[in-house]
Amino acid sequence: TEAYKRAGYSHKNDNVAGVEGKKLLRNPKIERYVREHMEAIRSPVIASQEEVLERLTSVLRGEGRVLKRPRMSKTKNKEGKWVEYESYDEITVYPQDQDIIRAGELLGKRYMMWTEKKEISITVPTFVDDVPVNEDE
Repeated sequence: TEAYKRAGYSHKNDNVAGVEGKKLLRNPKIERYVREHMEAIRSPVIASQEEVLERLTSVLRGEGRVLKRPRMSKTKNKEGKWVEYESYDEITVYPQDQDIIRAGELLGKRYMMWTEKKEISITVPTFVDDVPVNEDE
């Protein structure tokens, strides 16, 4: 509705704009355009579902991550001048207990582990038609 209005189409009210906007979205050309632009904005920087699940699982298991921490150092070169250079210290960081618990909760929600399942048995009565065919009976 909002996109329809912003695109400059005339509309009598919000209901009309909503209906007409939905019609436009079913247009194959517009569908293809929207799909292409959605794929274009999909970025390698944004985590996929699989990446999120893998990371949560590694946290749940208490696996450590290796991080590189930058460090600036100074040394003298052959001419006796001080030169700064950057080096990296590698450190392993392990998840805290609260992070492990939270990862377990999120994975449990994802796999619907906390949903109560109740078994219900229902007996449906069967009606037998005992009405005589002839009124004489």
